[in-house]
Amino acid sequence: MILSQKTKQYVKEIYQRNINNLSDEEEFNQIIPMFIITYNYVKHFEHLAKKIKLNKIVDAINSSIKNEMEFLACRVKSDQNFYDIDTALDLTAVNRLYKKSGQ
Repeated sequence: MILSQKTKQYVKEIYQRNINNLSDEEEFNQIIPMFIITYNYVKHFEHLAKKIKLNKIVDAINSSIKNEMEFLACRVKSDQNFYDIDTALDLTAVNRLYKKSGQ
């Protein structure tokens, strides 16, 4: 979810959707957050981790956004076929999608 201000887009919340739950016809506006984590942000995350349980950097960022820290985002058109592949399981899911579509 993003909030646009003039030419900049700010992340309001980071959430994930399972690629297997998307239909072949479904179009969506995929937002790719770009994080530049400064020393002040690292110190903030460190302080935050002492107060609440954080499992992922996404948890720290979402919590920080709620406390009015800003994170910029970049829109990627769905026809550009950008996939966030972090694990072997992600890669397997993308391979299945391409085999299913005959590409």
